[in-house]
Amino acid sequence: MVPVWEQFQTFFFTVLLGCLIGFIVDGYRVFMKLVPGQGAVRALRAAGDILLWVFLALLVFFLLLLNNWGEVRAYLLAGMALGFAVYRRYCSRPVVGFWRRLFYLVGKLGKLAINLLLLPFRLVQKVLFVPLGLLSMGLDWCWRLLRGILRRLGLRRSLWREVYQKFRRR
Repeated sequence: MVPVWEQFQTFFFTVLLGCLIGFIVDGYRVFMKLVPGQGAVRALRAAGDILLWVFLALLVFFLLLLNNWGEVRAYLLAGMALGFAVYRRYCSRPVVGFWRRLFYLVGKLGKLAINLLLLPFRLVQKVLFVPLGLLSMGLDWCWRLLRGILRRLGLRRSLWREVYQKFRRR
């Protein structure tokens, strides 16, 4: 027979476990609000929901296994439900704000990291493509000048068509 004190400790542990489940679910809810839900993303959301609940089930099983050899009793389920309800009532709103700020910060740091990684490529692009663009503009100007001269000399497109007709593949 399990002593009452140990049962009380286990009950308190499951109340804390219910709060932990609420904390994780709030983080997942905030993350899913950041992800647009159209098209193929809906299937990913459904898969994410399933993975979340599988993860939570494994977490609960593992922690119960560590705490009381995995015995599942009605008072333990009631303790988890009570912990989740208390968390949702008193802690959910500030924690959702925490998750939002955390994801905002992670997003900003991710954008900064990507920009820092792309910086050398952008510098090379500017160093190479500006001269290449100027060269392209110069060649275009030369082509237009040559075309204008050829038109004034009487060489029109029909001549180019005749040359093309002679050399095209049959």
